[in-house]
Amino acid sequence: MWGHLTYLGLLLPWAIPVLALQWAVGHVPLSRRLGTLLLAALITTAYLVGCDAVALSQGIWTIHDDRILGVRIGNVPLEEALFFLLTDLMVVQSIILLNAPEAEAMLRRLPLRKGRSR
Repeated sequence: MWGHLTYLGLLLPWAIPVLALQWAVGHVPLSRRLGTLLLAALITTAYLVGCDAVALSQGIWTIHDDRILGVRIGNVPLEEALFFLLTDLMVVQSIILLNAPEAEAMLRRLPLRKGRSR
């Protein structure tokens, strides 16, 4: 597809819109819990990168060198670590947003229940 940019070229358009939307609608609670957000995402990312390193070293799966930039953290491609980080950010941000005091009001503003009134 895009040679060495394939993994990155598929990863960023998949994750960035979700992360941007989360910040657009929930910047206040996310900013308020930024330390917790970063700590939770970094801990889980480190764990997943470690698991991935083991899986790659055991040949459980492989990532083709012609689809990545070639930068590695140990034996884990940078794009793979970035995948885990972006995924963890989406999950942690979702948890923070759904548990924020203003979550109910934010959810009511979304057009999720067309045709139903309260």
